[in-house]
Amino acid sequence: MDLAKLFAAASNAQRLAILRILAENRQVAFTEIMTKTGLTSGNLGFHLKEFLKSGLVEKKNSDKYSLTDTGISLMRWAGQADQGEAYRQALKRRAEIRDLRDPLRIYRAPLAAESSDSAS
Repeated sequence: MDLAKLFAAASNAQRLAILRILAENRQVAFTEIMTKTGLTSGNLGFHLKEFLKSGLVEKKNSDKYSLTDTGISLMRWAGQADQGEAYRQALKRRAEIRDLRDPLRIYRAPLAAESSDSAS
């Protein structure tokens, strides 16, 4: 992950406005972002391409955009996002991935706790 690219992508007042809109919503249509920011379609398209290249934003369906896990983390770090829907969805995805990697994890945790109790 190239931090310089991430910060460069987010280093513009118009781009920060776009990121805030995406941080507050799970998926946002191109036209809705355009309306909320007042940007022209050409300007918005340019900024979204930069976000897509940097990995902060991903395109869902044909015209909806959302923050990636990296985008959510950046906005949380910057204090620009609350624990809204996008953040909860990212946590849910991470938990699902973790469970897929180690499906028996939930059974091992109680065993580990019991063995440490019996050792005392």
